[in-house]
Amino acid sequence: MSAASEDRATICAGRTEWCDTGARPAIAIIGDSHAALLAEAYDAAGLPVRLLSSNACPPGWKFGNMPPLDAQACDLRNTEAIDRVLADADIRDVILVANWPSYEPRDIAKHAGAVIARIHRADKRATVFYGLPYFKGNLPAGLAKAAWWDSTPPSLSRPSILQLSGATMLDGGSVLCSGTNCPAVLDGRVVLSDGNHVTRAIARTRLRDLVKQ
Repeated sequence: MSAASEDRATICAGRTEWCDTGARPAIAIIGDSHAALLAEAYDAAGLPVRLLSSNACPPGWKFGNMPPLDAQACDLRNTEAIDRVLADADIRDVILVANWPSYEPRDIAKHAGAVIARIHRADKRATVFYGLPYFKGNLPAGLAKAAWWDSTPPSLSRPSILQLSGATMLDGGSVLCSGTNCPAVLDGRVVLSDGNHVTRAIARTRLRDLVKQ
């Protein structure tokens, strides 16, 4: 089973990494490549969003785990994205998205926390999307190997619970896992396109149901 034809987000394809998915959105999504997949979920739910995503760039300033030049570029992108969103009176809700397990908890609390504080000062609501399961390796390749050897399909890991003061926490794992059990295939669809990105098909079905709640 392959996720090749439906793995990546196409919500802003042919435009830019930053776009509105409908007229006058009240929701902004800021983050790394996972933000584009969450935007797919909102689009499938009929909820327009302003998407501001940059690959490998978590929403906050001075995150570690990246080369200095990349970190500087990420900080500049975040400043522009956050300033643009907070200045827009139509935007009422701001959702922060990242591959959070890649970063130290103290960095998340400090740097994402600073963004949350700015969101509140602008009289907007802050939400943090987290909890997507992950696989140590490439999941489609792991499934193919298991099928070839007629062995048990691999399962996914669920990250630790994340809590950030001042934000509503939206747990993607709640619709992809049952407790700590996170299957690699749901509804006949491969869950991940690699080791940590959900497929576009999963975003537009399982995550769609989550954001509609």
